[in-house]
Amino acid sequence: MPPAGKLTKRISLQQPTDTVDSYGQPTRGWTTYATVWAQIVPTGGSEPSVGDEQQQERVHRIIIRYTAGIYSTHRALYGSRVLNFQSVVDPDERHEWLEIEATERTG
Repeated sequence: MPPAGKLTKRISLQQPTDTVDSYGQPTRGWTTYATVWAQIVPTGGSEPSVGDEQQQERVHRIIIRYTAGIYSTHRALYGSRVLNFQSVVDPDERHEWLEIEATERTG
């Protein structure tokens, strides 16, 4: 459990919102449901190729105070950066902290 002084980054937690556009096509939007203090620790990365483009994928561990209802389908915004959740774990199952593994794509 990190000390509260390590939670120095302000992030917005978002959940997917599926709607239908004017042409009847499904579209995915995002709705912010909470803004919290977090610790963001880079843990690795890779450079996968997508078509002819080289992209960087960074992996981060995000630590926040426990908040119910956070799932791996959610994401966080940190400034203009988008951190897509891969897993959400309550490490000691005491509902004090959550450890979130997230990826960020750049390039």
